Amino acid sequence: MIREEIVKLIEKSIKELQKGGVLPKFDILEIQVEHPEEKTHGDYAVNVAMTIAKQVKKSPMEIAQNIKNQISKIKNNIFEKIEVAKPGFINFFLSKEYLQKRVKEILKQGENFGKLEIGKGQKTQVEFISANPTGPLHIGNGRGAFFGDTLANILERAGYKVTREYYVNDARVNTQIKILGQTALGKGTTYLTKNLEFGIKNLESKLKNIKDEGEAGHLLAQEVQRDNKDFIEGKIKIKFDNWVSEEDFYKKNKIDKIFKWLKGKEFSLRERQSLVDKNFEIWR
Repeated sequence: MIREEIVKLIEKSIKELQKGGVLPKFDILEIQVEHPEEKTHGDYAVNVAMTIAKQVKKSPMEIAQNIKNQISKIKNNIFEKIEVAKPGFINFFLSKEYLQKRVKEILKQGENFGKLEIGKGQKTQVEFISANPTGPLHIGNGRGAFFGDTLANILERAGYKVTREYYVNDARVNTQIKILGQTALGKGTTYLTKNLEFGIKNLESKLKNIKDEGEAGHLLAQEVQRDNKDFIEGKIKIKFDNWVSEEDFYKKNKIDKIFKWLKGKEFSLRERQSLVDKNFEIWR
């Protein structure tokens, strides 16, 4: 909200300076409002004077000073002071009065504070973690877990209808699953850990009657995935709306259905290349 207020103030000031002939007419580019690395440089900083210097043919420091002087004419209780710093930054310092009012507003709104309507109820999907079910989750999966869940939370606060999805790579035709199956059947040691040994022992009676590596790998992957799911939901408290099995795509013939749909919409690689070639012939 503060960023938006600063952008509005700068845009209004530039227009006033243009009216007064201090600045020439030009299209205002996107105005970036950032947090300075040094606290002594204020709460927010804008480099607009440097981005428009070539267009207006004036020094960034002169432009920044003109904008700062114009903003100072507009009454507001948001800023304690506004400063110009080399090589042309405009630094904004929030006033104590404004901050105190914001605290009161935050307490009043409670859980609703910070909610936006940017998303306007649009549907969006965040697919994250989705680790191959060949063993326990590692630190990289943990990083992706919290990043993905936080992103989903932010999108929800911004007004989007979010679906959290975990994609399980457990298809029998999957190369990794076949290699996992080799280990499950004692034909290899890839992915073998204490955890995996324990899982294989639990499935000993079922694996005894299986010869197909893909089948054995799929069975072991389900065992691994159950543990991972329990850990995700129980320990790190992340809840997914959908747990999607890759094997399910093959079992229900969804791969062919999706490909036919893409082909019908001319979205497949082959169809897209054909369309490009056709348009090139027309253009030529």
